[in-house]
Amino acid sequence: MITLQLREGQRTPNAVTENGSVISTPIYLSPTVADRKALLNAFREVKRQQLLELGYNPQPASASGIQVIDNTKAPVTPIELKIVPEEQLRLLLFQRSGIPEKFLLKLQQEVGLEIIKKDDMLAAATAWINYLTNNEPDPTPTTKTANRRSKAHS
Repeated sequence: MITLQLREGQRTPNAVTENGSVISTPIYLSPTVADRKALLNAFREVKRQQLLELGYNPQPASASGIQVIDNTKAPVTPIELKIVPEEQLRLLLFQRSGIPEKFLLKLQQEVGLEIIKKDDMLAAATAWINYLTNNEPDPTPTTKTANRRSKAHS
């Protein structure tokens, strides 16, 4: 396996076969809505802890019961520097049908949740390769797939 440098500074994995052909396969992962919410909430909790460690408390305590509103902007936390700001994370998690594998794996590692495991990705890749190379039928067609197949055979 080799990696190639892209224009954006990111690296992409590529396998080179014996004859020099290159195989590149980006993977997009689609966690359930509940799992996406769990990732966002875990990110928020890590961010909250880091803000407290940085000495930022958005709701200062009041001995008299008067609520004090603090208009200072929160500092950027280490997790936001490693991943993305919270607003962008929310868009990435909920506005896309698939999430790039490297991003989701890094997010899982940073927040301490394992939503999609290595074995899950290996099983999916193996099933896809078996389907492509052995002309095996899709073992679990979705409703969309089944509808397309029935229209194609009509």
